[in-house]
Amino acid sequence: MKTYKYLFVLTFVALFITSCTYQQNDDKKTNSSLLTNQYLGQKPPGITPELFAPGIVSTIYHEHSAPNFSPDGAILVYTLTCEHIHVIMEMKLENGKWSIPKPVPFSGKYDDDGHVWSNDGSKLYFRSRRPLNDTLDNKYHNWVVSRNDTGWLEPEPNSFSAYSFSKTGMNYCYFENKETGWDIFKSQKINGYRDYIKLDTNINSKDTDATPYVSKDEKYLIFASKGRDDAIGIMDLYISFKKDNGVWTKAKNMGEPINTIGHVSRFPRVSPDGKYLFYWSNIKNDQTAIDSLSMIEETLKIYSPWRPENGKDGDIYWIDAKIIEQLKPTDLNY
Repeated sequence: MKTYKYLFVLTFVALFITSCTYQQNDDKKTNSSLLTNQYLGQKPPGITPELFAPGIVSTIYHEHSAPNFSPDGAILVYTLTCEHIHVIMEMKLENGKWSIPKPVPFSGKYDDDGHVWSNDGSKLYFRSRRPLNDTLDNKYHNWVVSRNDTGWLEPEPNSFSAYSFSKTGMNYCYFENKETGWDIFKSQKINGYRDYIKLDTNINSKDTDATPYVSKDEKYLIFASKGRDDAIGIMDLYISFKKDNGVWTKAKNMGEPINTIGHVSRFPRVSPDGKYLFYWSNIKNDQTAIDSLSMIEETLKIYSPWRPENGKDGDIYWIDAKIIEQLKPTDLNY
């Protein structure tokens, strides 16, 4: 069964790449201008969320993360669900043009997700169900993979979990811990990350708190939470700001239209330049890929007939990061 599953994914990847190559040569169906410059040539959003890169990144298939741009903005990774496992996808900006999405070399056999770049862009931290110490226990473990001028190296086991890194002198990483009932922790870098600190009740609730993103200056924290008194959807995005005394403000629901009744919003991430907030939502949308990479979608649809329609299992959205400033308490001076 495992061999069959692996062969299916390899076939999926081969068809994906083949269809992408064919599509690049079809000027009538591909608008190549969509894949140039920053953010895949997409028109920047305003203060209303918009589907990110429809037909290119957000498709009729199941994306399972926010887009994660490297610190220099030249590499984009995100997660796609393929044959019931999560595969880390990659796009690269070279000579002003983005490459077609394809799996990173180290992903596609095992369940991989939860990725975050190191502050210098030389490493990608992620979690995976791949064997650890020659033992396949079907549990998620933490991994890290380095990248140099020639590309990706081999992943190695990593001792700590990470969802987001600050870039302050303390250099904290923030992460979720489902073993404690889905709470958010931080850890300081002292000869490696250790001394886990659970954030207080201004952040953590009695229910689920997960997928944290902390700004590089550690001035604000955005995360997903459910079960709160002010909930709008099934799971909403919340934001908290750090006061001058180091205490986090009580987490505030980011409101509509980021959060919507009956839906889930999670995986927040702000672009490296601080201009845009990305997140994942399963809100239904009817946007199609008329002038983008629709042939890729049609090919995948043939070989993955179980794949849901657009929006059923989630897509990636983005919004102008000005929304963060609008939610900041007026008594904070930064």
